[in-house]
Amino acid sequence: MNKNYFKAYYLRHRKRFLTKQRQRYLEKKKEILKYVSQWQKKNKEAHNAACKKYRLRHKRRRQLSIRKWEQNHSGYIRIKNIKRHFKRGLRVPKFGQDGIVEFYKKCPKGKVVDHKIPLCGKLVSGLHVIWNLQYLTPKQNWSKGNKEL
Repeated sequence: MNKNYFKAYYLRHRKRFLTKQRQRYLEKKKEILKYVSQWQKKNKEAHNAACKKYRLRHKRRRQLSIRKWEQNHSGYIRIKNIKRHFKRGLRVPKFGQDGIVEFYKKCPKGKVVDHKIPLCGKLVSGLHVIWNLQYLTPKQNWSKGNKEL
């Protein structure tokens, strides 16, 4: 029997093979995940290199798909940007603007400027004024999300 015979047989019965393969995976899922996590811990450098290689390989594809989506939904994006700029304008009053530029310029290295009360919170929305600004590390700011710290 040759290679082509097995290939044709597999293609004819592909669905059955895949369902059996899926069943075996589900039965041994915990063991597989445990093995993978142990391997990743032991081979941290190899795992990081593989992840980096994967990200680089798929970066262009991701950028192209995002660009394609943006082209197909340009009206949606335009409306979203108009709403965002309008809402931002509502949060910048005439008072409390003295010293904001200096506050941003004096931001320490490794820190970012953040609003204590978010500008577009779910329950309460803050203002873009000097007393609503604070310095946080990027990680703190990211973990904070859209809520008060």
